[in-house]
Amino acid sequence: PVPIPESAGLARGVAENVVIIPFNNIEATERIISKHRDELAAIIVEPVMFNSGCILPREGYLEFLRKITREHGIVLIFDEVITGFRSAPGGAQEYFGVTPDLSVFGKAIANGFALSAVVGKKEVMESVHPKRGKVAYAGTYNSNYISLAAARVVLEELRDGKVQKYLHEAGAKLAKMFSEMIEELNIKARIQHFAGKFQVYFTDREVVDYRSALACDSRKYSVFQESMLNSRIYMLPFHTIHHGVTLAHTEHDLESISSAMRRALKEVKDRFAG
Repeated sequence: PVPIPESAGLARGVAENVVIIPFNNIEATERIISKHRDELAAIIVEPVMFNSGCILPREGYLEFLRKITREHGIVLIFDEVITGFRSAPGGAQEYFGVTPDLSVFGKAIANGFALSAVVGKKEVMESVHPKRGKVAYAGTYNSNYISLAAARVVLEELRDGKVQKYLHEAGAKLAKMFSEMIEELNIKARIQHFAGKFQVYFTDREVVDYRSALACDSRKYSVFQESMLNSRIYMLPFHTIHHGVTLAHTEHDLESISSAMRRALKEVKDRFAG
C-alpha cells in the first residue's frame, strides 16, 4: 500500500523510510517483508489495532509475524500502549500467546500517572545499556518516584486478572446489546470489541485493516456520535478511533450507554432513510 500521511506536518522522508504492510493479510505481508528483508530494521504493530478503531488480528496472523521476522532477523515490536494490562496481566502478547522482541507500554501501567516502559529481550535491550550500548536513551520523567509508586500498586491490582475479566465481559455485554439493536432496526452497522474497547462501524462488512475502517460511512458515524453527545455520552468524533468502558463503569452505566446507542441509531436511520 502507498503510505498516506494521517496529519499535516509530516516530512516526505517519513514515508520514504517506512514500508506499509496491510494488517491481517498474510500473503501481502510475506511478499512485502521478503522484498524488503534486507532493509527492514523492525516491524511495529499494534496486536489489536485500536488506532483504527478496534481491529482484532485474524487467527494465525500474529504467529505468522513472529515466524517471518525471526526467519529474517527482523525485530518484532508490539505497541501495547493500549492493549497492555487491559487484555491480560501480561498484555496482548500473553492473551494471544505471541512474544515480540520489544514492547512499549503506557497508559494503564500507572493508571494515569506519567509513565511508559520499553521492555524486551536482553539481546535487544543491551543496545541501550548505559555502558555497553551504542544507542542513546534518555527521558525527562525516567524513574519518577511518584509514577513508579503508582505503577507498583496498579500492577499488583492487575496481577490476578479480575480487572481484565470484567473489562472483557462488560465490552461483550455492550456489544451484544448493540448488535441486537442494529438487527432490530435493520441498520448496516457493526460493533467490534476487545477487552472493553470498541468501535462502531457503519458497514455490513468485517473491518480487517486500516483501509477497510477508512471506507466505513463517516457521515452516519458523525450523526451517531453527535446523538451520543446529546445523551451526555462522550464518544470521539473520528470513526477510525476507539472508545471503551473501564472498571468504573457499572451495570447501570452500561444500560445508560445502551439506551443512548438506541436513540442514536434511530436518529441515523431517520436521517438517512431512503
